[in-house]
Amino acid sequence: MRVAEQVHHLRIPFHIVPGPGIRLERFVNVLIIDDENLTLVDTGVAGSEEAIFAEIESFGRQKEDIGRIVLSHSHPDHIGAARTIRQLIGCQVLAHEGEAAWMEDVARQARERPVPGFDRLVAGPVEIDRLLNDGDVVGEGPARMTVLHTPGHSAGSITLHFPEQDMLFTGDLLPVPGDLPIYEDPVALATSVRRLQAVGPLRILLSSWAPPSLDPERSLENGLACVRTVHEAIRESIGPDGVTPQLCMAVLDRLGLPAQMNVPMVARTIASHLPYLDKEIIA
Repeated sequence: MRVAEQVHHLRIPFHIVPGPGIRLERFVNVLIIDDENLTLVDTGVAGSEEAIFAEIESFGRQKEDIGRIVLSHSHPDHIGAARTIRQLIGCQVLAHEGEAAWMEDVARQARERPVPGFDRLVAGPVEIDRLLNDGDVVGEGPARMTVLHTPGHSAGSITLHFPEQDMLFTGDLLPVPGDLPIYEDPVALATSVRRLQAVGPLRILLSSWAPPSLDPERSLENGLACVRTVHEAIRESIGPDGVTPQLCMAVLDRLGLPAQMNVPMVARTIASHLPYLDKEIIA
C-alpha cells in the first residue's frame, strides 16, 4: 500500500506461542522506499522476503533493485528476514550501533532477551555495513530520511523522519492502546516521545505495530498515556515480592488486556519501571 510519495507500507502477519495452547497473532509493518535503489525499512520475521518481493513487483520494480536495508532495532520481527534478503540480493544493511551486537550475534540476543520461538522468527545473524548515528541522512529526494535516535523500546531504537513529507516512522517506540506494552526504559521512552512531539509539522505517523495514523499528535500522546497507565498500576499494586504474576495480571487488567497476554515480555516491561517508582515519570 502506497502511503506517501515513494513510500509503500506492508503489513506482515506472524504468531508467537508463549505457552501450551496459547497462540498470539501478531503483525509487523515494513516500509519499502521506491527510490533509484529500493530501501527496505525492517524486514519482518524469517520468510517475509516472499511477501516483500511480491509487493515490490506490484509497483513495477524487481527485488534486485533493493540497495539497502535500514533496521529500526534488533528484535526478531524486524531483523528476521534480513539475512536471507542480504544473501539473495547483496544489499547493504544499516542500523544504530546500540543494536548491532544483537543483530550480528542472534544467539546472544536469544539468551539475553528470550522470545518464544526465537529461532523460528529469525533466519540468522546479519552483518551491519553502516552504523547509523543521530542526525544521519539516508536516501535522496522526497523520501530521504533523517535518523533520530529514540531509545526506550530498546537502547538503540531509531525513528526515521521524512522531512519533505512531514512523516515519521517510529518503529516499536510507541506502545499501542489495546496491545502489549513492550519496552526497556519508560523514562527514555517518554523523553524520546517528547522529542518527537517537537518535530514538526507532522502529517503522517507510521509505526511497526499500528495502521498509518493521520493524527500524529494523538498517536504520540496515546503512547505516553499507555506508559503512564502501566506506571500507575504498578505503584498501586506492587507488593513486597516485586514483579509477580499477580502484579503482571493487575497491569494487564488496567490496560484492558486478556490473561493470555501475560508473557515474559510484560514482566520485563514492568521491571523497567521499578527504579522510578518514587517518581512521576510522565507529567
